[in-house]
Amino acid sequence: MAHCGSRRIDRRIVLALGAMVLVLTGASCSDPAPPASVDSASADADGSLDTGVDTATGADATTDAAANAATDAAADDTTAIGADTAADTAAAPACQHPIPFDATAKGQGENWKRVEDFTVPTLDGDWTLSTSWSGCDSYLFVGYAPGQQYAPVRAAWNTLSSTWIKALPKHVHVFFVSYSPTQAQVEADVTAQRERLLEALAQLPEAQQNHWYSRLHFVSVSGFAVPGWIGASLKKKGAFWWAIDALQRRRDVGMPQLPQASKLDLALLAHEALLFEFERLRDGPGAAQPTKVVPLWQDQAIGAGWSSGGPVLEVELPPAAEMASYSKLELDMTHLCGDDHADSSCPDWDREGYLYTCSRPAAAELPEVASACDASAKLACTCDSPAGGQEKGTRSCQGGKSFGTCECPCNTEIYRMITSYKRQGRWVTDISPLLPLLQPGGKTRFRWYTVDGWRVTANLRFTKGDAAIPKPFAAVALYGTEQFNQTYNGKFAPMKIAVPAGTKSAKLVALITGHGSATDTFNCAEFCNFTNHFTVGGTEHSLAHPEAGTATGCLTRVNQGVLPNQYGTWPYGRAGWCPGWDVKPWVVDVTANLKAGSDVEVSYKALLGGKVFTPVPTGQGDYAPVIKMSSYLVFEK
Repeated sequence: MAHCGSRRIDRRIVLALGAMVLVLTGASCSDPAPPASVDSASADADGSLDTGVDTATGADATTDAAANAATDAAADDTTAIGADTAADTAAAPACQHPIPFDATAKGQGENWKRVEDFTVPTLDGDWTLSTSWSGCDSYLFVGYAPGQQYAPVRAAWNTLSSTWIKALPKHVHVFFVSYSPTQAQVEADVTAQRERLLEALAQLPEAQQNHWYSRLHFVSVSGFAVPGWIGASLKKKGAFWWAIDALQRRRDVGMPQLPQASKLDLALLAHEALLFEFERLRDGPGAAQPTKVVPLWQDQAIGAGWSSGGPVLEVELPPAAEMASYSKLELDMTHLCGDDHADSSCPDWDREGYLYTCSRPAAAELPEVASACDASAKLACTCDSPAGGQEKGTRSCQGGKSFGTCECPCNTEIYRMITSYKRQGRWVTDISPLLPLLQPGGKTRFRWYTVDGWRVTANLRFTKGDAAIPKPFAAVALYGTEQFNQTYNGKFAPMKIAVPAGTKSAKLVALITGHGSATDTFNCAEFCNFTNHFTVGGTEHSLAHPEAGTATGCLTRVNQGVLPNQYGTWPYGRAGWCPGWDVKPWVVDVTANLKAGSDVEVSYKALLGGKVFTPVPTGQGDYAPVIKMSSYLVFEK
């Protein structure tokens, strides 16, 4: 998590465009640059604009020359992710599992809702969504405006090139829209753009030229004058760039400007199309469907703040026999913002989000204990932990006459993600090895915690698999979160764990992310490549974080679900996480390291550069290095 302390800078710029008033608000938070030995840059330059553009981003004074050079290098190479791996193919790959066009949609241009059909006039004739629908494409809209206050927008528009075209994935259409005040000027704007891009296309192989001729569209009327819902929505809320995704939904497209970069770069919009393709494959007709869905929170406004533990929800899980038939468990998590579901309504910062499952009262515990009691009195009780063993709970005095239900801890982590810098998204995370942490049958409680307010939709998705494949049936908690310093490894004593009889296989499962920066010269643990070493039955298994501290470690994961074009330092690689992404469980098969019916010894340590980490204080910041971890040994049969 980026930790800002008191170094937050607010700014506000109001931009007027015809009937559209665009407000730029921003908050800049600067993380110190990584050491010279790390190929990275880490200074925030956050911004938020209703149109999706920040025209006031600049380098933070605390960022050194090495960090600026790394960032500039990243800014000059934005085509790396968007570039098609089959650049010379004549057309987009065949559309597998196309998404049907929804003729009943009535989204009226509202974010995250399916849009109705539309026709847009272009220099090459009318273009209609329904008649051009392939079921695989997404649609980017790129704007232009006159006036000195929009110079950054015009500069980005005027510098599009063959490099930008090659950055686009094949399944996308691009519409160029002018907001000039007269029809003659609108036509001049888009005509000049067409000529510029046709010249750029001429530099590409003929197969690529043929592909893009039918996918670059030049709107011949002002954006405000486009017929139907497009013109109406632009008059209402305006946008220099926006999109329709492959699922037919209207979407914001974030900030096309890298941290520390001095100018906008529309090549970054290619990352949006990459994300849309990832989402289409994940959510479309070809995606595997779960056997059972258990809803948790449904479009509920949740923000725990710093002092609250977050909301607790009680749901009914399937009985034990049914749970034993499931081989796959996923957590389906969506974060949207405000009633308008606009990026501008989203929280500013990247924060951790956690889903916990709760302990249950032990079977021997009574529903209540009759006894006279004072109002503040507590009575101890016993709880069964999802990760094996027992925990202490408490009973509270009820009306001075009895102690109520045993209240159990809710701190067994099964899921982690990191929220984005002012962007919305959906993540589906495979947490199958942690199935045993969901106690079957009866009421089960879950707790969701993150600091800032989001509109949360979360579902548990269960899927049955091959009956012959071993399924997890028990899990034992191993090691957890601690401050990362010279005393870190001494906090983790070796553990002897009884391997249940009947165990056919076993997995080491861990959620591990590094946090904290600026307080030490190594910029740990967010931006340093610490290594984790688990030893199971004498065999070591290690996890490194080579992406930590790199300039593009998260940018290169857009096609894996990282939200692109966030309003902060989203491109930079972190230790085990990215802003706007779910944390993937680290899973290692350790079957060969243990034997059913016997004890196995497990130990753990973390190192930096192969040595015990001893922080060298910088005298800056207040977020000391910490490795946040939940780890388990999971048994299957």
